[in-house]
Amino acid sequence: MSSFKVWKYHHSNSDLLEIGFTTTTRYCKEFIRQGRQREADSQTRLAAVNLAALFESRLMELIFHEDSAVYADRGRILACATMSGTWRKLVDEGFAQLEGIRLSLVPRGLRSSNKSRHTEIITAIDDHVVPLIELRNALAHGGWEYTLTDDRMTVSQTKMQHLRTTSLWHLQVQHNLFGHLYKAVYDLLIAKSFERDFDKHFNNLHAATARLKRNGSKDWEAMLQRRWQRRPARMHLPPATKRAIP
Repeated sequence: MSSFKVWKYHHSNSDLLEIGFTTTTRYCKEFIRQGRQREADSQTRLAAVNLAALFESRLMELIFHEDSAVYADRGRILACATMSGTWRKLVDEGFAQLEGIRLSLVPRGLRSSNKSRHTEIITAIDDHVVPLIELRNALAHGGWEYTLTDDRMTVSQTKMQHLRTTSLWHLQVQHNLFGHLYKAVYDLLIAKSFERDFDKHFNNLHAATARLKRNGSKDWEAMLQRRWQRRPARMHLPPATKRAIP
């Protein structure tokens, strides 16, 4: 199978995932406006699964693009046991190709400017991509209200904390943040404009990071509800569902 066809499969997946995230976000906003918390929570979980899947699909696009600097080494990258490891290996391979050094010398053998850029990218992946992938795994195993440990016997407090603090507002900002991160890695591997445009991408990424730290989720939700009270939404949503009696 041609590399272009494989890349096209992943690119088509990404397009549909983008539509899915936008659509789920739209419905979730309506539930937030109307104060329908259970429905809003379920749609937020669905948006988190969707966004994490988009992270993975975009990763595959970077690997399988025939102009990617790491295309010839894709087997080594795909051999990583986890998605987080695959992201890190991809970035390391990209920097090794950029400077023409052995992979084992990344990051210590990089020029100081690129060593700093490597740190920025890996930090963004560790802080924003990996946690959402881990949350997606918990959600995929049914942990939509209580996230359990691997033995399914007890509640994982770490995962529960992440679940409680992941709102639709956070996911939208993370989606924006990931867009800037993706552009930087795309430039590193494919566009060959990495050093020229890095500062622009990471100024935007840092702005998104600052928004996450300020955590405007509650204020944003309150604003949506005030607007709903002044002008009811035109979207027709299904009636509230009753919880099943065990």
